[in-house]
Amino acid sequence: MESEGAPNPSLDPELSKWIKENRGPDAFLVRTDGAERFATVSDSYEGNCSYAFDIRLKNPGIVYLQAWWTFSNYQAYSDTDDAWPEQHISLLDSPITLDICRSNCVPITPARPPPNATTISIPSTSDVDVPLSACSGSGPIRGSYLPAHPLDILYPPITLPQGRNYPIVGRYNFVPESCQWRHAGTRFSNRIEQCTEKKRKVLFVGDSHGRVAWDVMIHRLSGHQDILTLSLKAGSKNTTIGNTDFNFLWDPRGITLAKPAACEEMVGDADVVVVSVAAHLAASHQISTSQYTQTLQSIFSTLSSCPHPPDLSKRTLVYMTAPAAPPRTDEYVRKYADRRTNVRLQHWRDLGTDVALKAGWSVVDQFDLTLPHNLEPLHTDMAHYLSTDAMDPIVDEVIGKIGICDEEAA
Repeated sequence: MESEGAPNPSLDPELSKWIKENRGPDAFLVRTDGAERFATVSDSYEGNCSYAFDIRLKNPGIVYLQAWWTFSNYQAYSDTDDAWPEQHISLLDSPITLDICRSNCVPITPARPPPNATTISIPSTSDVDVPLSACSGSGPIRGSYLPAHPLDILYPPITLPQGRNYPIVGRYNFVPESCQWRHAGTRFSNRIEQCTEKKRKVLFVGDSHGRVAWDVMIHRLSGHQDILTLSLKAGSKNTTIGNTDFNFLWDPRGITLAKPAACEEMVGDADVVVVSVAAHLAASHQISTSQYTQTLQSIFSTLSSCPHPPDLSKRTLVYMTAPAAPPRTDEYVRKYADRRTNVRLQHWRDLGTDVALKAGWSVVDQFDLTLPHNLEPLHTDMAHYLSTDAMDPIVDEVIGKIGICDEEAA
């Protein structure tokens, strides 16, 4: 591990102080498999190159913990160095086996029944389970990745694509903490057509991560239950499903979005606007943390003030944070000095979420949903979470936040 005597990681003295006192010069990725897929890059620095992690698992059973040393010398969060932040990806030791709550807890393996499946309890019971409330609210939906049911693994309800002969999907299901999605837009819903019955215009603007979410959403709302494996690059996309128009526009850094002309040139009479811009901003050493928050504030202020159609009382506005970055060490990230480290992206996620919620926007936290799976894209396109277990919960939440689908009664 590197010493603490290194240049300030930020031009902001307060941020540099916070990084040095709370995060330390090194960075790590800690991940569990087994009873729960969990990952974190959030260490507490204890001084003298000692680090502690608060790992809170919600599902009992056996888990296998692994830890990687990823960055040194404050390179995991540096606004001041033009060079590529070198990733080590050094596995610190063999997996550690932990038996969580061995004696008196029953592990949960969420089933994914096919549409219209009937569940019968044997033996029957008079006890009535209290149904969970529907997931709602403007803040991110938190939850856990629990292992897929054994029968779902033996007999998958859909064909599971594999990434370069490596299993990347079908192993874990995301379970929200204290709610469940009740909208008609979930993957195996038999009410999917209800989502597009009303005349609406839904606009996505931003980067390729927003485009991937748009493509998967369109695939699902078109009635497909299989896993989308390809998202074609395009500057713009549009389609109509039922009575609803869907558009995607390319503006990965939000340059056009932050201008007053965005209301006329981009938003128009859209009922819903979804923005995804943080990943490209984080890639550049020319964009500091303060510039990032200023850019978001400009975008949120501009779009919040855009005139909305006369028959619409309030436009639905959703911000998607940048997803976690796969730990790449290839020539591309070296050549362009890609600065998307997960420590930096996590801090930007926190700042962006706060700015968005204060501006009255809803937030989909792609970072939190993708970090547990951020090694899987190394076996696909090295960038996106298409065809991984992170994609369903992202699209579930996007559809829930844009509010186009009817809710099922509890």
